[in-house]
Amino acid sequence: MFEKPTWGLYETANSFVLTPLTEDLPMKSLTIDKKTKKTTEHSYTNAKDLLLISEQSIYGLLGILNIFQSYHLVVVKASTEVCRIKTSLSASSDVKPAIIFELNTVALIPLQSYEYKDKKLVEDIKEKITKYLGMGFYFGINFDPTTSAQRRAYREQSHFDPKQLIVCSNETVDTRFMWNFNLCKDFHIQKIPHYWCVPLI
Repeated sequence: MFEKPTWGLYETANSFVLTPLTEDLPMKSLTIDKKTKKTTEHSYTNAKDLLLISEQSIYGLLGILNIFQSYHLVVVKASTEVCRIKTSLSASSDVKPAIIFELNTVALIPLQSYEYKDKKLVEDIKEKITKYLGMGFYFGINFDPTTSAQRRAYREQSHFDPKQLIVCSNETVDTRFMWNFNLCKDFHIQKIPHYWCVPLI
């Protein structure tokens, strides 16, 4: 489960489209407009139906980074499994353990081609950010690491669907502990569900 990249990121002339590569994730797609950053969740889009400029596989989307008014998608390119966490207190629960990964490599993908006054400075900033993000951050795919075991137990005892306890949603993510919360602001403002943006701790 999740040994391979979990999302396909597809670039077209006007947008980026994110689609799941595994059935363990919501079978929907997300389109991000290159110029306006307008983001839309919609029914699943098959890559074969898109006129592609480029495509790549990623482990998750961390948000959108603004560097001197140039906007970049921040995506997870490599990670290492570090542990598995039981997500339900119920002995009879059939919910699979959640896999926790250490973030190893990220990529900053510009939404558009930008003209920089000081290209060297921008490249230096991007290099430092990618290096910093590879120094000990953790995440779980289809799992919310910002929520404590106590909160998960409370929701389970309150008769939440056990399979929903591990899914990142607007109701479950504790933004106090989500390191990349500000990177996801554009998604929050547009009321895009949290599961599109991987919470880092």
